[in-house]
Amino acid sequence: MINEGLRCDRVTTSECFIAYYRVSTRRQGASGLGLEAQRASVQAFVSARGAKILESYTKVESGRNHHRQ
Repeated sequence: MINEGLRCDRVTTSECFIAYYRVSTRRQGASGLGLEAQRASVQAFVSARGAKILESYTKVESGRNHHRQ
């Protein structure tokens, strides 16, 4: 998701971040390490610093690769 119109400059905030969220298994989501938990953790981190998230990326896929050598 790209937050259009947001800029990172020293006048508005001291830090800007790009967030990357990833899960690779259904079990990971059920274990509390899912996307919503990651988003909450990142938001708490960013908010505590008075910063903002410029962009975020989400990836949901298996880490398993049968073609890996």
